[in-house]
Amino acid sequence: VKLSTKLLAAFLAVGVIPACVIGLMALNKSSTALEQQSYNTLVGMRDVKKAQIEGFFGERQGDMGVLMETVNTLRDESFAKLTAIGTIKKNQIEGYFGERLGDVSVLSTNATVLSALEAFNTAFDAEGGKAGGEQWTAVEKEFADWLVQYNEEYGYYDLFLIHSDGDVIYTVAKESDLGQDLVNGSLKTSPLAKCFRNALNSTSLQDFEPYAPSNGEPCAFVGAPVKKDGKTVGVVALQLPLSAINSIMQERTGLGKTGETYLIGSDKLMRSDSFLDPTGHSVKASFAGNVANNGCDTEAARLALSGKTGADVIIDYNGNPVLSAYSPLDIAGLHWAILAEIDVAEAFSPVDKDGNEYYAKYIEQYGYYDLFLINPDGYCFYTVCREADYQTNLVNGKYSSSNLGGLVRDVLSSKQFGLADFAPYAPSNDQPCAFVAQPVMHNGKVEVIVALQLSLDAINNIMQQRAGMGRTGETYLVGSDKLMRSDSFLDPTGHSVEASFAGNVASNG
Repeated sequence: VKLSTKLLAAFLAVGVIPACVIGLMALNKSSTALEQQSYNTLVGMRDVKKAQIEGFFGERQGDMGVLMETVNTLRDESFAKLTAIGTIKKNQIEGYFGERLGDVSVLSTNATVLSALEAFNTAFDAEGGKAGGEQWTAVEKEFADWLVQYNEEYGYYDLFLIHSDGDVIYTVAKESDLGQDLVNGSLKTSPLAKCFRNALNSTSLQDFEPYAPSNGEPCAFVGAPVKKDGKTVGVVALQLPLSAINSIMQERTGLGKTGETYLIGSDKLMRSDSFLDPTGHSVKASFAGNVANNGCDTEAARLALSGKTGADVIIDYNGNPVLSAYSPLDIAGLHWAILAEIDVAEAFSPVDKDGNEYYAKYIEQYGYYDLFLINPDGYCFYTVCREADYQTNLVNGKYSSSNLGGLVRDVLSSKQFGLADFAPYAPSNDQPCAFVAQPVMHNGKVEVIVALQLSLDAINNIMQQRAGMGRTGETYLVGSDKLMRSDSFLDPTGHSVEASFAGNVASNG
């Protein structure tokens, strides 16, 4: 080889090899920089999505806090309304009995009543202690129109003239008590006899008891002494109609579908007919039955009969959770209480004037799948979607083993906000579902649990946002079980959350 050729080759080698080395070094640095830039982009994207997902769940807890305020406001408004209704009816009932005592007190001083009592007694004695004889009938013709008119005009069931020796010498209704001896006869232990004995001394009011002459119906009476020259010569008594009491207690304004007001006596039997259970909890059924089945032995009833006034969430006589406002009544001669109640389900789940449910609008506005209201015993009394979990017990019922059931038990125990991870949920077609829940507390006691079913779409909207991801990039979530917690963008069929829980980690996680 010529020297010139060798020199040329040498010069080329000296120039090209360093250039190649420098080029390779530059290429390597460029690739490393691009790779680092890609990593930095992914890390940045990861951190952004991490913050967004953590923020998403933080917002859910914030939403629940707002819901707690809403439920507490509904609770307070319902109690305020019930208390106001109870107070109005308390005043009306106390006023009603005050008027009845006033009626009989004034009636006892009426000159016509004294004249009628003396005339009927004279005829009654003259005809052998019997009513309905010729002389008695003549006296009736003289006085009956006035007595009947009074009885009808003032709305009483019956009016009685009773001699001081206990003989019932006149009644408007002419039931089997007419002519009876209230001191020694078969009616001596009846409520009319009790009223008579008390009324010999002063105006009296006798509580409801079954009264045989009126078909065994529970009856109440007011009575007052009729005097002549300062001496008691008899008693005038009035039999009160239950319908007048019921007309006050069953007035429905402000009570919705499940609200009612009712009266109970010291024996915890009804003193007005129930609106919600007119068969089993009427006054008649109550006295014919027993307290357990036909009366009211609730916490609110016991507190009211002990003289306390208040409002709380209790279990009513039908076994339903209710908001109850209770108070004793101030009526001389009676130891009664009044209760105003409405189902928790209605009080805590309002509808607007067009019948639209508040919580249905709430989940639509804030992007939840469903909302639940659950009693402390686990009974789910309200959901927006009305799926199969509605009106079931999530503590010990069909779906108690679900993640929602577990969350309810956890929240009841901790009395704090809780979160249940995604798991297949049967009422929602076995779709993987996640929940948050929090209890509504009052005086350290759980009154109701509010739960929200999260929407997977909201999570996917965060994770599948594509900015900076190119054609093959994606972000996704996995749980401790290595199953998907958001749908894959690149494999939406095999690596969706649904497919992941339906399959296995190897193929779908």
